[in-house]
Amino acid sequence: MRAISKVDITQLLIDENTINQRIDNFLFKTLKGVPKTHVYKIIRSGQVRVNSHRISASYRLKTGDKVRIPPVRRAVPKEGKTKNGKNHILLNNILHEDEDVLVINKPSGVAVHGGSGISEGVIEIFRGTQNYAYLELAHRLDKETSGVLVLAKNRPSLLSLHSQFRDGLVDKIYFALVSSSWSFDNKTANFPLLRTVRKNGERFVIVNEGGQSAKTEFLLIKKTRDFAMLKVVMFTGRTHQIRVHLSHIGFPIAGDQKYGKLEFNKFVEKWGVKRMMLHAKSINFMHPKTKKQCEIMTSLPAVYKVLLD
Repeated sequence: MRAISKVDITQLLIDENTINQRIDNFLFKTLKGVPKTHVYKIIRSGQVRVNSHRISASYRLKTGDKVRIPPVRRAVPKEGKTKNGKNHILLNNILHEDEDVLVINKPSGVAVHGGSGISEGVIEIFRGTQNYAYLELAHRLDKETSGVLVLAKNRPSLLSLHSQFRDGLVDKIYFALVSSSWSFDNKTANFPLLRTVRKNGERFVIVNEGGQSAKTEFLLIKKTRDFAMLKVVMFTGRTHQIRVHLSHIGFPIAGDQKYGKLEFNKFVEKWGVKRMMLHAKSINFMHPKTKKQCEIMTSLPAVYKVLLD
């Protein structure tokens, strides 16, 4: 059972970090722990006011707007949640930070955000340090994927980064480990991907003509008796794109429990490896403020050396 606190009337002044947001989305973030149904209720009833006026849920905030939020009850976060070992490792994996962006080396096994049974992810952990007045994910990585992850420290930076990702202006390089039966120097997968939901409620992506276009290029970097390491270049950014494309052409990623092969995964586990072997090695984007190209790289996790030596 979660502790509940009641917050008095709050008056907020809108700055550049919150302009152009819908008021309902703004309140969802501001009133964490408050059900969305209650947020819509206080908007419809006129308890939420902007510049002393009633507004609709679709109202977009402007610089200088004064938002009045009535007293509400919300869940009180547990103390000490960011003091465990995993969070300590995460907070010590910052690759780059300035006034506008934060770039980290995300470990495998850590979600980028909480939800679906996950109490907290990267975004909640960093927000919990109290060092960030504003912090949002510029993009996402699967929980099982390690590597470079970019976060925005103000809204203008977030909008700039989102625009770059949407327009295909961000270059990302991944490294994936597959079976040594891989026989190509390079191979391109160009198959449309469709997001589906299984009967048990699990979200799943399949190759389907009714899906979104998706293109991935794979280049052989190294090959041993048991494994092949591939450099992966994505031309589109679909959900689970690399994992599904490799599985579709018969070479699922080592340790991929969702799209992989059971026997191959068991073989990988015999090496003491219990993670998916996909790593976001580098990213190149235009800095939101300086407009200069910003390339950030990280080294491969030590587990790659274990499997490739």
